[in-house]
Amino acid sequence: DDNITEGNEAVVLDITGVSGGGANESGTPQQVSVTITDDDSAGFTLSKTTASVAETGSTDTFTVVLDSQPSANVTLTLSDNDSSEVLYPSSLVFSTGNWSTAQTVTLTGKDDSDVDGNQSTLLTLTPSSADSNFNAPALSAQTVSVTTSDDDSAGFTLSKTTASVDE
Repeated sequence: DDNITEGNEAVVLDITGVSGGGANESGTPQQVSVTITDDDSAGFTLSKTTASVAETGSTDTFTVVLDSQPSANVTLTLSDNDSSEVLYPSSLVFSTGNWSTAQTVTLTGKDDSDVDGNQSTLLTLTPSSADSNFNAPALSAQTVSVTTSDDDSAGFTLSKTTASVDE
């Protein structure tokens, strides 16, 4: 077992007889074909697919790890459908040496001072690599749904509640 996505491998074994009365004493090699079935697949795993933050700047986290060892660096680019609600890193990079170590993504709520209610942001992690197993279309993007709680409310504030004026 090697943790590398490489597909099935075919091996041909040449078997020759041994002297001493064996069934194949002539030394004429016989061949046996063996297929080694690969049990590894390219992919990445998210620790969760939903997260919650607030406009007050609260944070939430999730982790990402590759499912098998790549032959080249794998970059996961993070993007969203609404950049006004949540801060996050632009990318994660996994190498052949750290592919099995989970990386943490920290999400931070952004204050937009709009009364817009709770907002939902779809955060997309898109893989790219020189290793074709970790590139689209072989490997699809994954998403995390992030809810940002609104901390704004409609209204106004009076500086005084009573006043007097002269005619």
